[in-house]
Amino acid sequence: MHIPEYSQIVSPLYLVTRKKNDFHWGPEQQQAFAQIKQEIAHAVAFGPVRTGLDVKNMLYSAAGSHGANQKWKAAVWSPTRQAAQATKGQGGSSQVAELKAIQLALDIAEQEKWPRLYLYTDLWMVANALWGWLNCWKKANWQRRGKPIWAAEIWQDIAA
Repeated sequence: MHIPEYSQIVSPLYLVTRKKNDFHWGPEQQQAFAQIKQEIAHAVAFGPVRTGLDVKNMLYSAAGSHGANQKWKAAVWSPTRQAAQATKGQGGSSQVAELKAIQLALDIAEQEKWPRLYLYTDLWMVANALWGWLNCWKKANWQRRGKPIWAAEIWQDIAA
């Protein structure tokens, strides 16, 4: 699911939970908490979550980066196989890490010779790219408005 302006909505909650700050739950935090609960309750899922014994080709992706040197980790998890795989690297944002998780998921699906992959991601940009933008970018030679798209090399690998 995608919640527009999520980071802006929850910023009062993030600030109050940081180790460097004293914990103070005030009206601003209460309002942010109430708003995000409302947004979650009414958020639109990008697609139905597949469940059941017949759904075997399902992977969930997660990723993040940390520190000034931008070390990142990316992982995928298969609930049906009860297995996880991960990769890590350096030099990129959490979005780069999420793209690496998508690459890892696609590699797994290819190695396992899955005819279809149900992939769940929490990154709005990745979901939109996989469901439509990739074809437009490819037709436009990996450019948008005359400029190269962000992380074009990774997207080209994903589209291959």
